[in-house]
Amino acid sequence: MKHQHIFMLLLLLICVASTAGCSPGHVGGNEIAFLRDGQLWTIDPDGANAFAVFTDNNTPVVGYGWSPTHQILTFRTLDSTFAKTSAARHLPSDPVTALTGDVPSTLNTIGIDGGSPIPIIFSSPALRYSNAWWNTAGNRLIYREEFTAITPSPSTVFWWASQNDQ
Repeated sequence: MKHQHIFMLLLLLICVASTAGCSPGHVGGNEIAFLRDGQLWTIDPDGANAFAVFTDNNTPVVGYGWSPTHQILTFRTLDSTFAKTSAARHLPSDPVTALTGDVPSTLNTIGIDGGSPIPIIFSSPALRYSNAWWNTAGNRLIYREEFTAITPSPSTVFWWASQNDQ
């Protein structure tokens, strides 16, 4: 059993390391993605051509990531029920990366030209999700799921891989 946990940890580290170049803020092609007031935007490196990729004032974006081709973004929005709570207004973020931790949220993909997002997972106040990471081929996403009512432990946290058909 211990060898299985070590193997899974090594596999996870390899997946995360292979996607390090596609983390938030990475320049994709000619554009940089960023969050402004809970909305997902892109902009040219010189500050021109700001474009709102996804805007919804009821469910703010709390995390995103570039696909390896830099033509698609994955992003999380707060669960609409959770977004109305006081806990959602004071979300802690990692002091080093400024990323929001696992919260009740949806996970979607969207092209850099905007349009309708494609849901990968739907939100539930009973579940928390992490940001998603792309595999190097850009056809799968890996993300973490855990129950909100249970203290996270290796036996209560689940890792999922999802096919991306966009």
